[in-house]
Amino acid sequence: MSVAEPETFGPYTAGDLINLPEEGKRFELVDGWLVELSPSAPHNVVVQAVFRIVDRGAARVGSDLFVTTEPDVATVRGVRRPDVAIIDGAAARTAARLGRSTFHAPDLRLVVEVVLRGSGSEREDRVRKLDEYARAGITEYWIVDFSPEARVQIYQLVGDAYELAETVEEGQQLSAVEPFEVSFDPAELVSWRRDDP
Repeated sequence: MSVAEPETFGPYTAGDLINLPEEGKRFELVDGWLVELSPSAPHNVVVQAVFRIVDRGAARVGSDLFVTTEPDVATVRGVRRPDVAIIDGAAARTAARLGRSTFHAPDLRLVVEVVLRGSGSEREDRVRKLDEYARAGITEYWIVDFSPEARVQIYQLVGDAYELAETVEEGQQLSAVEPFEVSFDPAELVSWRRDDP
């Protein structure tokens, strides 16, 4: 008879993550281990495109929501830093007033991860984070691919797990209504690929 090995965690805490020196590197805390994030330049361009589109949508409707990149989000396995997030406005103001950098998952209305197919972080975004964000209670999760073509997969929380609600490809129109109305073609996220002068 085999005995399951107990799950082990590393020696690091959320405090260690928060107190890391600013050296231009980004980390997440996963199962007690500091994991360095190393996004590519195209990844960062797509993140900024997603941010601009979602932020314009929030401003257009005058919502009390805060759109940001790379917030610290407490999950059951540590502290994640989604590429883009929409946070309840009151929670964002409270965090700023208290000097707190980590948000509780119920304060988030949407998280977005930008994924490069075949990259080392793809499994984290498509499997582990899909589970962690759902277990944390974040109501919506978008996975944005940008290679070979741009597409957005929209996952919505049903019970305690995500269900794929829609996949929107380049040339199609993504029309979200929650947490506010926003509409765009995923091709807008990769407009930098054009050969225009």
